[in-house]
Amino acid sequence: MNYKKSKTKKCKECKKAFTPGNSVQPCCSPKCYFRWVAGKPKKEKKLYPLHRGAYRESPEFLRNSKELRLKQIDDLGYNYCEICKKKRLVECHHIVYRSEKPGHDKLHSKINLILLCKVHHDWIHETKQNRKQLVFDRKLNEVFGEDIN
Repeated sequence: MNYKKSKTKKCKECKKAFTPGNSVQPCCSPKCYFRWVAGKPKKEKKLYPLHRGAYRESPEFLRNSKELRLKQIDDLGYNYCEICKKKRLVECHHIVYRSEKPGHDKLHSKINLILLCKVHHDWIHETKQNRKQLVFDRKLNEVFGEDIN
């Protein structure tokens, strides 16, 4: 009988040697995989029409959103939506929109950012009423002013 020798690979995240379960497995464990994906540089975002904000992401936003993702991975081993609490691909969302308070010094801070799945990100954008509890829980009226609802 001829058995193939299983080849070891080096984990993309922790650099430990491991035997992959399939030929495309980049990391030794799910935790390393999620850390590796969260730390990968993102492709340059395209500029969108003005209603979506024709701008590049600020370095502060990118740094804080990456820290939020990595903290979730460290705590649980994966990323999850902060509304439905399900393990999904997440997007970082500004609770107080950039268009509402452009140039505010706390706009890209962690208190104003939340990780959401695509479904809940779209739901939050449907109407400002959907974010009311988040504004209240995080006391964003004190930070951004009473005109935030």
